[in-house]
Amino acid sequence: MSLPPATLEAAARVLRANDRGGWTVPARDLYPFQWNWDSALIALGWRRLDEARALQELASLLAAQWPCGMVPQIVFHRPDPRYFPGPEVWRTGRTPPTSGITQPPVLASCLARMVARARDRALVEAGARRLLPAIERWHRWFHEVRRDPATGLVVTVHPWETGMDDSPLWDEPLAHVPVPEGLRLERRDLVAVPADQRPRMAHYRRFLALVLCFRAWRWDQRRMAAQSPFRVADPTTHLLLLAAERDLEALARRLGVLDPEAIAARTARLEGAIRRHLQDPESGFIHAFDLAAGRRLAARAACAFLAFRAGLATDGLTRALMAWLAAVPFPLPTVHPADPGFERRRYWRGPVWPVLDRLVAWGLEGEPAARLAAVAAELIRRFGFREYHDPLDGHGLGGRDFSWTAALALDWLADG
Repeated sequence: MSLPPATLEAAARVLRANDRGGWTVPARDLYPFQWNWDSALIALGWRRLDEARALQELASLLAAQWPCGMVPQIVFHRPDPRYFPGPEVWRTGRTPPTSGITQPPVLASCLARMVARARDRALVEAGARRLLPAIERWHRWFHEVRRDPATGLVVTVHPWETGMDDSPLWDEPLAHVPVPEGLRLERRDLVAVPADQRPRMAHYRRFLALVLCFRAWRWDQRRMAAQSPFRVADPTTHLLLLAAERDLEALARRLGVLDPEAIAARTARLEGAIRRHLQDPESGFIHAFDLAAGRRLAARAACAFLAFRAGLATDGLTRALMAWLAAVPFPLPTVHPADPGFERRRYWRGPVWPVLDRLVAWGLEGEPAARLAAVAAELIRRFGFREYHDPLDGHGLGGRDFSWTAALALDWLADG
């Protein structure tokens, strides 16, 4: 379902208002810096307006890549007191300042889409050739620095790395994170968003405790992967990395760069680890895995449906998706309403996120893909470019004038 020209013009205004000259904030009052997977998806909106600006978005993020290959979760380009924890808490020693963790890897997939749909093919392909070596280094970092030797899975060391911070998936492993006595934190997010739409204080205390733990270890990424109090295999990271590796291999072959055979070998190993440890052999559902406890977690979340994007769909997973689509008036709920962890308004514990619908639909065809597009278009028309929505009444929640929601309108919903 396409959006009317006036709505697309409004989406373009959101991106321009959130532009900081080469990088884009997700939301002015809530997230005043550059976020990793936000920027990659925002670039897809910029490509409809200005392909050179879209490439600049990706280049500005990759310019903050660590020597080890990690692309950080946040780049603090300039001071801003509205966000906590800021660079004065992270203290990673990087220039520009960054956080010390990463986020789900969608850069390669977004760049592949930009190349496939380029208007100025020479410009976009030349930009891709410049960016691909850094993206490939980041992918290798996941496989080498963050690889769990026992399972071959990628180790996630903080819920913020998953992009789905307070998902019920993390309740059990997060409960084992020790909180130092006297730990103090500032909830500056609650100035912009009501408390019932944000993670609980108990979760935030553990989020910050992990940051302080890693800071004490001087951001030693190998030690973090081996010893973090929170060590999980995240479905979102694995499924998006698997899709990104396939997109990276296709780009390498198309543009004559990198080593496509090495990428293919990594992809095969990753797919095998996912099938062995994360995918239920009967239902096809993709679960999180608690690496510290050595077992698959029972909780279920909508990120499992990224399996369609990653090429791991099964008949059982298709039936599960259809049930989730029918469970609420405005799908896709991030947690099924029958789940005990479901909360219709609280961040990643139930609301529908247009960006997740977009990522899931990216791997779908037919009626399910059309349904997700129609819901996203209706929510944008009714409530504007919000961060997430109540899945029962559609009400807009979280940040306003959200960049990646505007971007997906331009990239996904402009053409029907």
